[in-house]
Amino acid sequence: MKKSKVLLTLCVALFLSITPVFAGTDVQSNILFTGGKALITSLTNALVLLAPAVAVVLTIYFAIRRSGADEMDQKMWGKRIANSWICAAIAVAGSGLVQLVMSYFGAQG
Repeated sequence: MKKSKVLLTLCVALFLSITPVFAGTDVQSNILFTGGKALITSLTNALVLLAPAVAVVLTIYFAIRRSGADEMDQKMWGKRIANSWICAAIAVAGSGLVQLVMSYFGAQG
């Protein structure tokens, strides 16, 4: 009970001593904002190119593995091929969505 009162007192003292800080109006020229903007734009551009390339490599690998498998395993390798293309489509769509949001905030350019 005594420890909780001390903790409560310290929390109240901490909240009373905090002064509000404002970032200002010029956030877009901040180096963290512009650097983060450039990083996200570069990553989404790379993802649009990289996801289908990885899907092609995985499809080739899975097709080779499927050709040497028995009937039961061929179905599994076929599902893996389909899953690789579904994941590539999700990655490209997600990257496009991020690019759309970034262009709304003026980050694309």
